[in-house]
Amino acid sequence: MSRPSILFALFLVLGIAVVRPCAATACPSCQDAVAAGTEADDEPFRESKAYNASTLFMVAVPYTLFAVGGFALYRIYRKGQRDVQLTQSRLDPGSSAA
Repeated sequence: MSRPSILFALFLVLGIAVVRPCAATACPSCQDAVAAGTEADDEPFRESKAYNASTLFMVAVPYTLFAVGGFALYRIYRKGQRDVQLTQSRLDPGSSAA
């Protein structure tokens, strides 16, 4: 193995060792909501469904923004290419590719 790949492997192993998984704790608002929940609720899993929905939105929003931004950049790029081709065809009408 070459020296850079050995260093990469070493940093990778050290990074995994430092950032090892640990038990997740709920945020203070979530802990308070669970503690304040009553046993007389009509729907016993209401809070867990709400947490799942909020997690879904927290995960979905960045991906949606990234997708919309990527699509916008794609459209801008394609429009620029189309404009360049149109300009070239106007400047040199004899060399059109059919």
